[in-house]
Amino acid sequence: MPAPAKKTARMKVRCYVMDLILKNPGKEVVIPSYNVLGPLLGVAKSSAALELQDLKKAGYIIPRVGVGTVSNPRSSYGPPDTPIVGIVVGDGKHAHQRYREVMLISSIKLELTKQGMVVRDVPLYTYDEKSQLDELRWTNCDAVVWIEPHMRMNSVIQKLNRLMPVLTVMHFVPEVSGVVYDHVELGVRIGEALLRNHIARPVQIAAEMTDNPLWRGICRAYRSSGIELEDELYFGGPDAYEKLRSALRAGIRPDALLLRIADNEKIQALYDEFELTGKCLPVSAMYKPKSLKAPMLLVRQPFETFAGRVADLMQHRIANPDSEIEQEVVPFAVLEESRL
Repeated sequence: MPAPAKKTARMKVRCYVMDLILKNPGKEVVIPSYNVLGPLLGVAKSSAALELQDLKKAGYIIPRVGVGTVSNPRSSYGPPDTPIVGIVVGDGKHAHQRYREVMLISSIKLELTKQGMVVRDVPLYTYDEKSQLDELRWTNCDAVVWIEPHMRMNSVIQKLNRLMPVLTVMHFVPEVSGVVYDHVELGVRIGEALLRNHIARPVQIAAEMTDNPLWRGICRAYRSSGIELEDELYFGGPDAYEKLRSALRAGIRPDALLLRIADNEKIQALYDEFELTGKCLPVSAMYKPKSLKAPMLLVRQPFETFAGRVADLMQHRIANPDSEIEQEVVPFAVLEESRL
């Protein structure tokens, strides 16, 4: 077996510097000068200087005024020109996520990376606008995807958009590019799925008190088939589950129940109490709760398609930062329908 090749003087310098970069991903680390590296690694100072010069040309290390030479924070993620996209959720302090948020965020991250971008989560630790903007400016990101931004963050997002490309998801911010999906169209598709399954009187429980676009879409689908759904079939607000229970006690008998994620684990108790299994089909656009024994209709939202459009637009914004603002509503043309 041949003996391993010895490292050349310049290779020793390159390995030392690259090891510093890889051990400190996304950070600026001070790189020793050639005067220090030469004696430290037992190589000529001229060899160390030449290798540092090559690493600068390749973009792995950069000069920093008042500091010297530092590692390029983005070089640990691949080629130095790889776009880094920051992911901000809500107000930047959104630490807890339910199934829907996890599916949406992970799908967007996956599609961004498929298109050669690198993603990193960007939490915000401050509360005033100036400090938040400073935090975002120094994240070493080329662009930001802001998912379900809170309205109070609009000013920060608009100012950040003047410094780097920003794309909002699920909510539009004036003067900033964004992508949302058409909730009404999604409701129409779900309504069509219910009709295919011979559901005549569905009810929905939802977080919104009124003007739920999903329910409006379902009503539209039924109206197109000559069926008018009564207002009493919609239960909204934080106490929607209890409202539905009261209605069931009063004698309302739907033949399908569109679940709200927050109430999923309570549903089996409802089915047991009112003997709904086999009479009222549970329907979800997310998943089947483990606690639910009754057969279920799952009408899954294809987040991958929506996330792919987010990635397309983000890539376009990075390549063309001065392009016109685009605010796009993405329809859901196809749903994955299954019985569980």
